[in-house]
Amino acid sequence: MRDAPATPTTALLRRLNAGAVLDALRGARAPGSGAVGGAMTGTEVMAATGLSRPTVHTVCDALIDLGWVREAAGGEETARPGRPARRYAFDARAGYVLGVDLGAHKVTVVLADLVGTA
Repeated sequence: MRDAPATPTTALLRRLNAGAVLDALRGARAPGSGAVGGAMTGTEVMAATGLSRPTVHTVCDALIDLGWVREAAGGEETARPGRPARRYAFDARAGYVLGVDLGAHKVTVVLADLVGTA
């Protein structure tokens, strides 16, 4: 008798969804400069990840609580009625990376945020 294939648990799905949202937000480009760190609307995150609107907002709210994502200020103003779209951005200051190179005659140390800004 064969074992049934494992079904994903709710916790696993949350982690996978959070990873997909973080990947999308980390790769977002700032308008004009093209630099990493731009904000995305919920609709843009939905398009990038394939997740539903409620899932995107739930995941983003959880990532905001954890400090990995921040809610960005509104982008370009439009004449559309209704409330403005929520915009999310990866918070590169959520952690730092330290690189150390121990050479024969010198030591080099570099500290960078999570998008690589030294």
